[in-house]
Amino acid sequence: MTIAHTNVVIELADDLNTAVGQLEIKHVRMLERALKTFGRRSAGTALVLQDQLRRNLVSYSPRVLWLLRAVVTESSLEQVNRKLSADYRELLETGIGDMRSLLRIAGTEKTVKIETLRGVRDVVPAGGWASDVKLGVVQAAKASEILGNPADWPADVVQRAVENFATKMASVEPISALAERNKWFYDIN
Repeated sequence: MTIAHTNVVIELADDLNTAVGQLEIKHVRMLERALKTFGRRSAGTALVLQDQLRRNLVSYSPRVLWLLRAVVTESSLEQVNRKLSADYRELLETGIGDMRSLLRIAGTEKTVKIETLRGVRDVVPAGGWASDVKLGVVQAAKASEILGNPADWPADVVQRAVENFATKMASVEPISALAERNKWFYDIN
């Protein structure tokens, strides 16, 4: 993809989808690193795909879209990111590496539902993403579920669940006030 012409990448979209879909995760990671290293956005020979993507004239799998990010023009990158934000869950599930940037992409286009983050702790390391993302609300029942199995959730989501309970606890009357009001430790001397 670093030396292919735009027309070739468009014509071979189905073949790219199939080939990349059959790669093991470690090979997708290596391919991504190679494309980032030898990418061509700065060389002026980047792939121009924005019109074909915008008009749905070509279709790439989420994995291929993720790889294309390193070799497309800035305007094409906007279209690639829009496509990724519509179908980001598949990339989270594949575990092809640190997916915080994917969540930033998806979270600028729409709200990322908390439930979609179950089981992706390995690909969403702590820090650097939750404040940049429109993240769904953690309701009390969901917070209990998250805190019941924190290893299933990204650390930032667990932190949101803790904050949910902390907010509720702040509105509870302190035990000392309750004891004083009910004279639990009233000294009869």
